[in-house]
Amino acid sequence: MRSSKDGADVPSPAAFCPQDGNSQRPSRRHPPPSLPLPPSPSSTPVSVSPSLPSFPFPHLPSVFRRYVPGNPDWDFTRESFLSNSLSSAAIFNTFDFFDSPYLSHLRSSSYASGRLFAVGPIAPAVPDSDNSNIFPYLDSCPPNSVVYICFGSQFTTEPALTAAISAGLESSGVRFLWAAGTAAPEEFEGKGKVVKGWVPQRAVLEHVAVAAFVTHCGWNSVLEGLVAGVVLLAWPMEADQFVNAKLLVEEAGVAVRICEGGPGKVPEATELGRLIGKAVEEGSWPALRLKAAEMARKAKEAVAEGGSSFLAMEEMAKLLKQASTED
Repeated sequence: MRSSKDGADVPSPAAFCPQDGNSQRPSRRHPPPSLPLPPSPSSTPVSVSPSLPSFPFPHLPSVFRRYVPGNPDWDFTRESFLSNSLSSAAIFNTFDFFDSPYLSHLRSSSYASGRLFAVGPIAPAVPDSDNSNIFPYLDSCPPNSVVYICFGSQFTTEPALTAAISAGLESSGVRFLWAAGTAAPEEFEGKGKVVKGWVPQRAVLEHVAVAAFVTHCGWNSVLEGLVAGVVLLAWPMEADQFVNAKLLVEEAGVAVRICEGGPGKVPEATELGRLIGKAVEEGSWPALRLKAAEMARKAKEAVAEGGSSFLAMEEMAKLLKQASTED
């Protein structure tokens, strides 16, 4: 998930589905249900409900993979995580068209009393100024010619991975904008635009020159990419990003998986360059581009007056007002 500027993370509803729809809600009398995990890390798919996708154990969010039964700190974390299901309501930064199966599952399992409000996509306001000279560079590029690369503000690429990305970009020959933090080698400057500070990502993605987004599939980045309607090149690294990537690639059909993160995983530069280059080719992946355009349209419709997220926000406001008068 992409972290916000202050470092806060916002997960997808898919990450909140560890419960079977028939399970009792957790309480002191009824312990919270457990995710049916294998006894040790493996590639065995883990399934929590017939209506939802299964995932290899290494792709589960770290809160599940690292849990140690009986450890006081982990038990506290688990209890806190599951106590969300006892809330009077829950608010999600998503929209019905994109996340309907997961929202339906949570409602059917009585998560937060079944009162779920999908009010997204919510994104930060576009800043008035930019001190990194990003936009003069983008303005100089033809429409749909630039690949934007960003792995979030909390991830730093290792030297081998940085070298592979550099070689892949060199092989592709495409124009690029790389939000690399301090990881990019100095000699790479001049072949595109490398930014070592904060990037106004929403404005970048909505620029006419940007055709594709190499993303770690952090949730905020996912939403900003969907709204922009660009080609998403999925490269999940950790946390809930594998869940998000599967949702984008296999279910929504709006992304292409180009690599997976993990210890020692470095992509082959030639293949990486081929996929990056294809992302800016006119006419490539026509079905994906149509779905991406449709998703962008649906996202904007959701937050417009009368849209699903607009109405959910109104309903949430009514619930809060009612609760305040009852107090």
